[in-house]
Amino acid sequence: MTLVIPRSMWKAPSGSWYPLMDADASVYATVTEEDVRCGVPGDPCECVIAKAFRRATGSPDVLIGVQAAYVVMKKGDEYIALRFAVPTATRRAIITFDASGVFPEGALELRKQPPANRLVSQRARDKRLRERYTTMGHKPQRGGPRKTGRNASPLARTLVVKRHAT
Repeated sequence: MTLVIPRSMWKAPSGSWYPLMDADASVYATVTEEDVRCGVPGDPCECVIAKAFRRATGSPDVLIGVQAAYVVMKKGDEYIALRFAVPTATRRAIITFDASGVFPEGALELRKQPPANRLVSQRARDKRLRERYTTMGHKPQRGGPRKTGRNASPLARTLVVKRHAT
């Protein structure tokens, strides 16, 4: 038996740490009246959708965001955090509930991440960018990133050390 060490860990809002993996399949849940009654608008861990998925999967920790959702599930004899993509219909339900406190009817779905958004793809993309910009003479700034604007990319937070003659 080989021990697989995860590359990523996720800290749940409860304070527990779980190995983080991308989900392999979609998960479905149905909202009940009790979920709507007990749901807290604006709280990603206690909203209607989080309560529905916690009940449907038996999860100890769930965090539902607008872009991604994290659901802790038992795999074998240990708990792992699975990362899901939030489809448009579920996103609209979140926004509607947070704004008005009324939850639209229908089943909810969390989908597996598309290939470009998987953790492996993001790591490979980050590695390519680091290699590309270090060979061009860019060096990350010391003392943490400085904010250069509201939508500043990580590449805007680099310092040019030397320029190559072209």
